Amino acid sequence: MLSELYKSKEIDDCINRLVREDLRKDFKQELFVILCEQEERLKKINGNQVKFYVVRVILNLVSQTRNVFHKKYLNNHSELKDIKDESDLELVLTKNKLLDKLDKEVLNMDNHFGHFYYRALVQLVTKHGSIREAARQTGIPKSTISVGMRIAKNYLKDKISV
Repeated sequence: MLSELYKSKEIDDCINRLVREDLRKDFKQELFVILCEQEERLKKINGNQVKFYVVRVILNLVSQTRNVFHKKYLNNHSELKDIKDESDLELVLTKNKLLDKLDKEVLNMDNHFGHFYYRALVQLVTKHGSIREAARQTGIPKSTISVGMRIAKNYLKDKISV
């Protein structure tokens, strides 16, 4: 079923209308990674509903800013296109250095706190995009995640301060 969808002219037309030309192949690959993860669900629904589901996934990938495709491709492209002079380039490089330092400090949280709890919370919230969504997906109370994130955030602020 997925191979038929991959070759479908309708899906290609939909992608061609919604995605920039230079990102279409990458977009299609990300789309089918998501669809492969949902293959069992797709087998349970009939033809027209599958098309509706695929179009819904495409629209979510295009419109939402917290999804894998947006983080992987669109953030980098837009930052680099907007560079007009050296000061802009310096800002992007500084931002990237800070993000690298932040990633390193998140991994070092285990050493500071003596356990992995706060690192795992930061990674969980980052993965799901928000505290509310992480709580909904995991069943952990929102207040528990909020308190842990506040502690982790204060630790990271101290470590990353410019």
